Amino acid sequence: MNSIRRNKIIIATAAITLVAVIFCWILIHSSFNGTFSFHCVHNQNTGEPLSIWTSIMLYILLFLFLGMVPSGVVMLFVELIYVFLHIKDKHLFRRRYHPPYEEEFYFGASVAFKAVYIAIFILMILHISNLVSIYIPD
Repeated sequence: MNSIRRNKIIIATAAITLVAVIFCWILIHSSFNGTFSFHCVHNQNTGEPLSIWTSIMLYILLFLFLGMVPSGVVMLFVELIYVFLHIKDKHLFRRRYHPPYEEEFYFGASVAFKAVYIAIFILMILHISNLVSIYIPD
C-alpha cells in the first residue's frame, strides 16, 4: 500500500505542475488593468451591456464549457504517467483486469479535473473583476 500512496503523490504532483505551468504562462502573457469593477457582457448587435444576472449566467456557462478540453488533456497526461508507473505489469491493458492499484487511475483523473477547474475559476475571477486582461497567445 505504500507504493500506491507514493504513486498517488507522483501523479498529483505531475498534474498540478502541468496546470500551474500553463496557468503561469497565461498570466505572463496577460496584462494587468489595475481597476476593480464588474466586467459586464455586451450585446454584440446593439453594444448595450447585458444585465448583471445575464452576465453571471453566461460566465457560469463559459466556466463549465471552458474546462472540458483542458481537463481532458491534463487527464490524458496523468494517465500516461500512470501507464509509465505500471509499465512492467503485463496484464495492465487487458479488458477485464482490475489491478490492486486501480484507484490511482481514478485519483489521477479527479486531481486533473479539480486542478484545471480551480485554475480556470481563478482566471475567470481575474477577468470578471477586470483586474487582468487575459490573452492566450497563438
